[in-house]
Amino acid sequence: IKNEEYLSNGGIYLSDDAMAVGNDEPRRFMFFCRAVHRLLQSGAIQTYVVHSHDWHTSFLLKLIHQDLDLKHIRTVLSVHNLANKGTVSDDVLNKEIDGTVNTHMLMAVGVDAADAVVPVSKNYAKELLRGEFCDGLEYVVEENYKKFTGITNGIDTSYFDPSKDPFLGQTYSVNDWEEGKLHAKTELFKKEGWSDIDPPSVLLFGFVGRIA
Repeated sequence: IKNEEYLSNGGIYLSDDAMAVGNDEPRRFMFFCRAVHRLLQSGAIQTYVVHSHDWHTSFLLKLIHQDLDLKHIRTVLSVHNLANKGTVSDDVLNKEIDGTVNTHMLMAVGVDAADAVVPVSKNYAKELLRGEFCDGLEYVVEENYKKFTGITNGIDTSYFDPSKDPFLGQTYSVNDWEEGKLHAKTELFKKEGWSDIDPPSVLLFGFVGRIA
């Protein structure tokens, strides 16, 4: 998506802490959400589930929710910090937001519109459902409590266990991890066609996360 007004100034976030300061930050992300909504409307990609994160893409869930042509799409909102509410003024949240639980907070818009709400740990979900750390959004959580399911960030170490992982050519544990990891690294190099590189001689980094 290329846009000089909204998407070509500064980094991913206009504020250092990704908080909504004034209307510029919300306008930027609402523009992005509208662009994604138009992509979904075009049918260019076949979509059944849309997964948004925090207030920044909550507006997209509202657009999908009120679009009858997209009623087949189910939506999920991951909540990393409910207190980062994405507060905006009335002139920004125009008639497209009619009927939401709180037209000044994009996080509330997302929680209300989502089919499922996923706080980033089971404990955080329990805290929110007890009214802790809600910072004024207690009523939104209360009205939508049935949607909440805490899922911890990271991996399930009982499932992704190298000592019994069926996808590894050679399993390993804490006792023989050096041999096991070298075998896995060597197999990866073979698969990717990196035959001119000696696996033990180079570092290999893997990254899963946001580049932001």
